[in-house]
Amino acid sequence: MSNSDVTFPTFVYDEIIKLLPVAVSVYSKDFELLMWNDQYLSLSGLTQEQVYKGMSLAEKIAVENQNELPPSTFLPIVEQVKCYWQDPLHHRREDWFENGRLIETRVKRLSEDLYVFCYIDITESRLYENHLQSLSEEDPLTKTLNRRSFVQQVESLILQHKKQHEPFAVLMLDIDYFKLVNDEYGHHVGDEVLIALAQRCRMILKDNDLLGRLGGEEFCIALPNKTLTMAKEIAANILHSVNSAPIVTNDIEVSFTVSIGVTEYCALDRTFESVYQRVDKALYAAKKAGRNCFKTL
Repeated sequence: MSNSDVTFPTFVYDEIIKLLPVAVSVYSKDFELLMWNDQYLSLSGLTQEQVYKGMSLAEKIAVENQNELPPSTFLPIVEQVKCYWQDPLHHRREDWFENGRLIETRVKRLSEDLYVFCYIDITESRLYENHLQSLSEEDPLTKTLNRRSFVQQVESLILQHKKQHEPFAVLMLDIDYFKLVNDEYGHHVGDEVLIALAQRCRMILKDNDLLGRLGGEEFCIALPNKTLTMAKEIAANILHSVNSAPIVTNDIEVSFTVSIGVTEYCALDRTFESVYQRVDKALYAAKKAGRNCFKTL
């Protein structure tokens, strides 16, 4: 709120800007630097000696980049910046700075002659947001997708398959006799077994494959652009990896095995639930066949 009839001398605005806790700079309509505060110097990496009133944006870019080229070299960049910020849709943006900080820049056009730039360090808040996001999507123990996130992403694969007719397969894994592991060695060792299984799966899977823990000792893998034949090969590789070496925790060697169900998406599948029911039956068939194997359906 302000009284438009009240005006202040320039030095008052200058002092106000200096008192602000965030970086601020004021530019003319020709993008000449008119005012700034210490926070702005710290953020830009410029020194008080390098900055002067009337400094053009081209000169500022040249100094910031420690470039020996004349400022006129950067005029095309300046024109792009002008067009960008004069567009009312682009009054806010985010940029990663070389010091590893994420800075949100807000611009307010005060008049035909003045632009105020406010630079806010949002690194910590963004990291916290990402942390909360990972908690909502990730199983905290195994660092795989949790059930909700896994199901959502598989549902997206189903929609993609309908549009593009791309294949994808699904594996269901269950650790054999997991309760006995917990009973004999304790739940902390059981947790290590769960973590080890997730790690061995990751070593075999590709970046676009999805690995999720659905609950307890049950994991599920979605394999985009993989046929049933390819999925069976991956299941065999997982079995080999699990059987090749026990895990060692607290000087205790623990061997374990897994049973795996394998299926592929078909045109009748409308949701993950229909795929889940089929791959779960395949898993049950593997259990019934003696465990430590995979079965397809």
